[in-house]
Amino acid sequence: MKKILCVLLALTALLSFSSCAKEAAVPDGYKLASNAEACAYSLFVPESFVAGDSGSTFTKANVSNSDACEVSFMTVADIGGNTVAEHWESLQAEYAATFPEGYAVTEDEQGAAVSVGGINGFRYIFTAKYGGKEYKFMQIFVARSTLMTAELYVFTYTAAADHYDTHLEAVNGIVSNIVWD
Repeated sequence: MKKILCVLLALTALLSFSSCAKEAAVPDGYKLASNAEACAYSLFVPESFVAGDSGSTFTKANVSNSDACEVSFMTVADIGGNTVAEHWESLQAEYAATFPEGYAVTEDEQGAAVSVGGINGFRYIFTAKYGGKEYKFMQIFVARSTLMTAELYVFTYTAAADHYDTHLEAVNGIVSNIVWD
């Protein structure tokens, strides 16, 4: 009897690890932008958005073909045991080098807690100049651990600085509808 119970328990565990990811219900007014077969999450964007590339580690979408406002969600490699705050600090020199025309972290809400699919994340906002144009960014970092992995996910909203607030409500809706598989 113990042998049968052990075999059944092992089989149940094996099937649960090898089963397909669950399909999340698409919220009203949204469409799936992420690759359901490859991603560990479901990223939904408003139906009016143009879904872009989606692989196993990233998803992106634009507000429209004529509006360069973009959202992306990606998996980042191991952050070396650092906390999210330490990882954010380690990115500062890299961002400053990437945007030599100007890079500034806005002081409002740095590291503010944000729920992403039921997991606490941390939001950071900054501006940068590129090609003579000023952009504003929101990045949300989420550390997610499962039985098999521990990964960092980064949600990024990028817009022309003078256009940032225009789509902020839609972007917050995207974040609030992220579902982990």
